[in-house]
Amino acid sequence: MLVCLISSGQEAAEGTVDGSGPESSIPPGEDGFIITLEVLSGIPDPQWTIQQNDPRFSEVQNLYRDAKKHSPDEAPAKLGYEGFIVQEVRKGQYQPLVLIVGPKTKQLQLLLLQTSPQDKVSTDLNHIVQEEIRSGNVKAVKRNRVKRYAPPYTPETWNRYPDVLLNNCYNYASTKETDTFAQPGRATNNSLPWPFTGADARASSESDGCVFVTAETTMSAPSGDEHLAALFVSTRVVNDYHWYRLDNNGYWSHKPGQTPATNLDGDGNRIRDPRNAANGLIPYEFVCFMKINRNTLKIA
Repeated sequence: MLVCLISSGQEAAEGTVDGSGPESSIPPGEDGFIITLEVLSGIPDPQWTIQQNDPRFSEVQNLYRDAKKHSPDEAPAKLGYEGFIVQEVRKGQYQPLVLIVGPKTKQLQLLLLQTSPQDKVSTDLNHIVQEEIRSGNVKAVKRNRVKRYAPPYTPETWNRYPDVLLNNCYNYASTKETDTFAQPGRATNNSLPWPFTGADARASSESDGCVFVTAETTMSAPSGDEHLAALFVSTRVVNDYHWYRLDNNGYWSHKPGQTPATNLDGDGNRIRDPRNAANGLIPYEFVCFMKINRNTLKIA
């Protein structure tokens, strides 16, 4: 849920960080901290600065110097509080982003929360975050650094005319533009029956080369050259299927039929987990996760 990355004092001064304006910058040549509370999913996380004139600045600086620091990509993949992303500024020089989270930095986390302006963090949210910090249960996750592939989110390559009309959700999930409105199983002589079930859609997709993946609470990109996709089917109001794919930004995206590719669900929120995405009134039901090797998959 990281919403900004400042690489120079000039960018910050110009207010180019996620449209947040100069409130997320430090005056030129000064010391300070840019704080992002990682807690929201669909909208930008609360962000504020701690500047030298803040009475708590020295205490934050001292605790931060000795704190256990993590890489931002080690934030736990969960809804709710995930820690603080902190960027220190030393004499106008912007330092690398770090994640502050876990039981060893409770004092610093609580102090950072205290520095949040009232218009950034509501009283109710403040209490919830305090509880999570004090519990010590929110910790950094040391992820396996094996080679993983996830496609980049580049909707402009799919949304050009006439490509947008000729490629569907299966094309998009597989990252393969065939301009044939691809159907599971058609390329491998195992086309969908009519009507079809979730099991039928899975079988036809497996015939093309998709591989079933056991569903877990939190899903991540598989190792190697394969990427992760999710299959849904509607069998009641209409007979239809739909695919989502996991992109390299950690969010899911999809292309509903002949409409543009998007990383938003039916409520306009970014998709953290397709099983929780808003899909409108037609009841699409989750079938399974599947991994796809774009280099070997056959679709038509």
